[in-house]
Amino acid sequence: LFSQASQGERALDCLQQAEKIAYASDDMVGLSNHQCKLALLMAKHSPASSGADGQRALEKLRLSLEACKKLGVNAGVAEATLVHGQIAGLQNNQAVALQKIKVSIDLFRDMGDKGNVARALCLAAKNGGVTAQGVVQLQEALEIYRAMQDSLGESDALQQTAELESALGQNDRAAKNWIDCLAVKRAIGDIKVSSA
Repeated sequence: LFSQASQGERALDCLQQAEKIAYASDDMVGLSNHQCKLALLMAKHSPASSGADGQRALEKLRLSLEACKKLGVNAGVAEATLVHGQIAGLQNNQAVALQKIKVSIDLFRDMGDKGNVARALCLAAKNGGVTAQGVVQLQEALEIYRAMQDSLGESDALQQTAELESALGQNDRAAKNWIDCLAVKRAIGDIKVSSA
């Protein structure tokens, strides 16, 4: 919640406390989970994410990934790989970002984790720039969200698709997806967005 409110320092403090508690209670799965989230937060809220702070974020991520591999937590390995892609994207290294995100998509697919496949597809489209491939990825994510009846995911995918289609000059398609997006957002009570 602090992260969403752009209160990075408070968000980091909460996760660092959670990390210490997990370590003290010998909760290695919890510890690796907190370290993964901490790595992404450090990269997001650091003013120089590619410098020393960026290296600290990657070190946290390395610890999380190693623990997940050692413990055999495949979901943790997939999530850490996805986070690595997100951090690379924040550091403007799109080639690494896309490579890591694509690996995470394969890992989530292997586990049958459709929700995270859709989330990773949206991140791939975001990091891929203004391309037709991004629209394809978003359409796949949209189908998954609809099949899962995940209205929040559906509205986010529709919004991202509309924005990308608009950037590609596909105005008619963009307009249709904006209308569909607003309808979903109104249905789930996202008044702030639907009234904008």
